[in-house]
Amino acid sequence: MRQGIAILDEDRIPWLEKFMRESYSSCKAKIVLLEGNADVIAARLQKRASKGEHFIPLTLLHSQLELLQADD
Repeated sequence: MRQGIAILDEDRIPWLEKFMRESYSSCKAKIVLLEGNADVIAARLQKRASKGEHFIPLTLLHSQLELLQADD
């Protein structure tokens, strides 16, 4: 993502499977979903990126939000 290449579900699945196995076996991690308006997220992302505090370029935000499937 740092190079401006979006990740897809095929990229995420192996990482998520490993994360879930290790997290549930050790109970060390929790998954938190932060929701927000795309404009608000973009402004925050841009602010953090300008300070060198975030690696994902703003150009990927739209595609990543489109792929997000949050369960109720």
